[in-house]
Amino acid sequence: MASLQHAPAQALTDGTKPFSIVCDASDYGIGCALLQKDGEGCECVIAFQARRPNAGGRNYPYLS
Repeated sequence: MASLQHAPAQALTDGTKPFSIVCDASDYGIGCALLQKDGEGCECVIAFQARRPNAGGRNYPYLS
């Protein structure tokens, strides 16, 4: 999650281009990022979210 906390500035969306979503989960946290390729083909972060599960949430799997 540290890399998400120090990610570069977020890009503006372009409604004519497709989006991609990247997700990951572990015993220590869950996170996701909304990405979109820029004019040069590099994936840029549009938005991201991450959190640590509380004590009760660690008792249940993230995938069902």
